[in-house]
Amino acid sequence: MSAPLRVRKRPVVVEAFRYDGTNSDAIVAWAGAAGRTDLRGRLIITTFEGDHIAEPGDYVMRGTRGEFYPIKPQVFADVYEPAGDR
Repeated sequence: MSAPLRVRKRPVVVEAFRYDGTNSDAIVAWAGAAGRTDLRGRLIITTFEGDHIAEPGDYVMRGTRGEFYPIKPQVFADVYEPAGDR
């Protein structure tokens, strides 16, 4: 191939939970084994790449394969838009 291939990301609907610094219990209940808090009260999300700390303001996403990961607010705003009710 002599030139890059142009592609478009498929539109999919995923679930997201905004972490506000006080709702870690709700996110852990939603994320199951992928979510926990540490002894310092930080929200830890286990991803395919390892553990990540979610900061207040971050979104925790459930991807198309059931995986979870935190995403920064600006990236969320750049990539996602409301999909409406289920």
